[in-house]
Amino acid sequence: MAKYSYNIATVYGGFEYILFRNPSDAYPNGFRTLGGYTVLPGDVNSTAYTINKILRAVWIGVRLDLRDDLSLAGAYYHYWQNDYNTGACTDGGLSASSCPGTENAVSAMIDYRPVKRVDAYARGVYRRCRQTDERKRARVRAGCFSSRRAALTCPGSV
Repeated sequence: MAKYSYNIATVYGGFEYILFRNPSDAYPNGFRTLGGYTVLPGDVNSTAYTINKILRAVWIGVRLDLRDDLSLAGAYYHYWQNDYNTGACTDGGLSASSCPGTENAVSAMIDYRPVKRVDAYARGVYRRCRQTDERKRARVRAGCFSSRRAALTCPGSV
Protein backbone atom coordinates (compact mmCIF):
# COMPACT_ATOMS: atom_id res chain seq x y z
CA MET A 1 0.00 0.00 0.00
CA ALA A 2 1.17 3.52 -0.74
CA LYS A 3 0.07 6.91 0.56
CA TYR A 4 1.16 10.39 -0.46
CA SER A 5 -0.11 13.73 0.87
CA TYR A 6 0.27 17.18 -0.63
CA ASN A 7 -1.65 20.24 0.62
CA ILE A 8 -5.33 19.24 0.82
CA ALA A 9 -4.97 16.02 -1.21
CA THR A 10 -4.01 12.53 -0.05
CA VAL A 11 -3.52 9.82 -2.68
CA TYR A 12 -3.74 6.12 -1.79
CA GLY A 13 -2.97 3.03 -3.80
CA GLY A 14 -2.29 -0.64 -3.37
CA PHE A 15 -2.07 -4.12 -4.85
CA GLU A 16 -2.96 -7.54 -3.46
CA TYR A 17 -2.12 -11.01 -4.73
CA ILE A 18 -4.17 -13.67 -2.95
CA LEU A 19 -3.56 -17.38 -3.52
CA PHE A 20 -6.19 -19.89 -2.40
CA ARG A 21 -5.15 -23.55 -2.39
CA ASN A 22 -5.95 -26.79 -0.62
CA PRO A 23 -4.53 -27.18 2.89
CA SER A 24 -1.34 -29.21 3.23
CA ASP A 25 -3.00 -31.39 5.91
CA ALA A 26 -6.48 -32.89 5.43
CA TYR A 27 -7.02 -33.13 9.23
CA PRO A 28 -8.86 -36.47 9.05
CA ASN A 29 -9.23 -36.51 12.86
CA GLY A 30 -10.27 -32.89 13.25
CA PHE A 31 -8.37 -30.44 15.47
CA ARG A 32 -8.67 -27.85 18.24
CA THR A 33 -8.22 -24.20 17.31
CA LEU A 34 -7.04 -21.22 19.28
CA GLY A 35 -9.65 -20.51 21.88
CA GLY A 36 -10.39 -24.20 22.35
CA TYR A 37 -12.92 -24.60 19.55
CA THR A 38 -13.17 -28.07 18.03
CA VAL A 39 -13.22 -28.61 14.27
CA LEU A 40 -14.84 -32.00 13.73
CA PRO A 41 -13.49 -34.64 11.32
CA GLY A 42 -14.79 -33.95 7.81
CA ASP A 43 -15.48 -30.24 8.48
CA VAL A 44 -12.35 -29.15 6.58
CA ASN A 45 -12.79 -29.22 2.82
CA SER A 46 -9.28 -30.11 1.69
CA THR A 47 -10.21 -30.49 -2.01
CA ALA A 48 -11.95 -27.17 -2.72
CA TYR A 49 -9.11 -25.89 -4.90
CA THR A 50 -8.04 -28.66 -7.27
CA ILE A 51 -6.77 -25.75 -9.35
CA ASN A 52 -5.37 -22.88 -7.27
CA LYS A 53 -7.49 -19.74 -7.20
CA ILE A 54 -5.57 -16.52 -7.76
CA LEU A 55 -7.32 -13.24 -7.00
CA ARG A 56 -5.55 -9.95 -7.68
CA ALA A 57 -6.75 -6.50 -6.67
CA VAL A 58 -5.43 -3.03 -7.38
CA TRP A 59 -6.89 0.23 -6.13
CA ILE A 60 -6.17 3.96 -6.21
CA GLY A 61 -8.00 6.74 -4.46
CA VAL A 62 -7.81 10.38 -3.47
CA ARG A 63 -9.17 12.30 -0.50
CA LEU A 64 -9.53 16.08 -0.55
CA ASP A 65 -9.81 17.85 2.82
CA LEU A 66 -11.71 20.93 1.66
CA ARG A 67 -12.13 22.31 5.19
CA ASP A 68 -11.38 21.04 8.68
CA ASP A 69 -14.90 19.58 8.80
CA LEU A 70 -15.49 18.56 5.16
CA SER A 71 -13.80 15.92 2.97
CA LEU A 72 -14.43 14.45 -0.47
CA ALA A 73 -13.04 11.08 -1.55
CA GLY A 74 -13.06 8.97 -4.69
CA ALA A 75 -11.51 5.65 -5.66
CA TYR A 76 -11.12 3.13 -8.48
CA TYR A 77 -10.80 -0.63 -7.88
CA HIS A 78 -9.93 -3.44 -10.31
CA TYR A 79 -10.12 -7.16 -9.44
CA TRP A 80 -9.28 -10.11 -11.66
CA GLN A 81 -9.30 -13.83 -11.05
CA ASN A 82 -8.01 -16.86 -12.91
CA ASP A 83 -10.04 -19.83 -14.13
CA TYR A 84 -9.96 -22.42 -11.35
CA ASN A 85 -13.08 -24.24 -12.46
CA THR A 86 -12.53 -27.99 -12.91
CA GLY A 87 -15.35 -28.16 -15.47
CA ALA A 88 -16.20 -26.10 -18.51
CA CYS A 89 -17.23 -22.49 -18.05
CA THR A 90 -20.43 -21.94 -20.02
CA ASP A 91 -23.03 -19.21 -20.48
CA GLY A 92 -20.37 -16.55 -20.92
CA GLY A 93 -18.66 -17.62 -17.69
CA LEU A 94 -21.75 -17.24 -15.52
CA SER A 95 -22.07 -21.00 -14.97
CA ALA A 96 -19.78 -20.85 -11.91
CA SER A 97 -18.03 -18.23 -9.79
CA SER A 98 -14.81 -20.19 -10.37
CA CYS A 99 -14.72 -19.08 -14.02
CA PRO A 100 -12.26 -16.30 -14.94
CA GLY A 101 -13.41 -12.73 -14.65
CA THR A 102 -12.74 -9.12 -13.81
CA GLU A 103 -14.51 -6.43 -11.87
CA ASN A 104 -14.16 -2.67 -12.01
CA ALA A 105 -15.62 -0.35 -9.41
CA VAL A 106 -15.64 3.36 -8.67
CA SER A 107 -16.72 4.97 -5.43
CA ALA A 108 -17.27 8.47 -4.09
CA MET A 109 -17.88 9.81 -0.60
CA ILE A 110 -18.54 13.13 1.10
CA ASP A 111 -17.79 13.33 4.83
CA TYR A 112 -19.01 16.14 7.09
CA ARG A 113 -17.77 16.38 10.71
CA PRO A 114 -19.90 19.05 12.46
CA VAL A 115 -18.47 18.36 15.94
CA LYS A 116 -15.85 16.12 17.50
CA ARG A 117 -16.76 12.38 17.34
CA VAL A 118 -19.69 12.97 14.93
CA ASP A 119 -19.51 12.17 11.19
CA ALA A 120 -22.28 12.47 8.64
CA TYR A 121 -21.41 10.98 5.27
CA ALA A 122 -22.85 9.76 2.01
CA ARG A 123 -21.18 7.16 -0.18
CA GLY A 124 -21.91 5.62 -3.56
CA VAL A 125 -20.38 2.71 -5.47
CA TYR A 126 -20.81 1.52 -9.05
CA ARG A 127 -19.52 -1.94 -10.01
CA ARG A 128 -19.31 -3.83 -13.26
CA CYS A 129 -18.01 -7.35 -13.75
CA ARG A 130 -17.06 -9.42 -16.77
CA GLN A 131 -16.73 -13.18 -16.78
CA THR A 132 -15.68 -15.37 -19.71
CA ASP A 133 -16.31 -18.96 -20.71
CA GLU A 134 -14.00 -21.49 -22.38
CA ARG A 135 -14.63 -19.92 -25.81
CA LYS A 136 -13.68 -16.48 -24.44
CA ARG A 137 -17.25 -15.27 -24.78
CA ALA A 138 -17.84 -12.57 -22.21
CA ARG A 139 -20.85 -11.56 -20.16
CA VAL A 140 -20.92 -8.11 -18.64
CA ARG A 141 -23.21 -7.41 -15.71
CA ALA A 142 -23.68 -4.34 -13.56
CA GLY A 143 -24.11 -4.82 -9.83
CA CYS A 144 -21.59 -7.60 -9.21
CA PHE A 145 -20.29 -8.38 -5.79
CA SER A 146 -16.72 -9.00 -4.84
CA SER A 147 -14.62 -9.17 -1.79
CA ARG A 148 -10.88 -9.28 -1.75
CA ARG A 149 -11.30 -12.29 0.51
CA ALA A 150 -14.01 -14.09 -1.47
CA ALA A 151 -14.87 -15.19 -4.98
CA LEU A 152 -15.62 -12.83 -7.80
CA THR A 153 -19.29 -13.46 -8.46
CA CYS A 154 -21.97 -11.92 -10.61
CA PRO A 155 -25.73 -12.22 -10.41
CA GLY A 156 -26.75 -15.54 -11.90
CA SER A 157 -23.50 -17.29 -11.04
CA VAL A 158 -23.40 -20.41 -8.94
